[in-house]
Amino acid sequence: MALLSLDPRLDEKYAAPMALKLVVDCSGSMSGTSIECARRALLAILDRLDARDRVSITRFGSTVEHV
Repeated sequence: MALLSLDPRLDEKYAAPMALKLVVDCSGSMSGTSIECARRALLAILDRLDARDRVSITRFGSTVEHV
């Protein structure tokens, strides 16, 4: 398991469009506080994207769903 948190403050004119892949554990072990923290983290990430960025989300648990 790895956790990385970056919040670079880049000058908007130099920021390139981003291609981002997010993988989210939605298994039964993520119930309660864990899934709520994951939800808040995803919303914070998505809030920082702009119209040029592309994102792909894969959620997994008993099944796998690509969004």
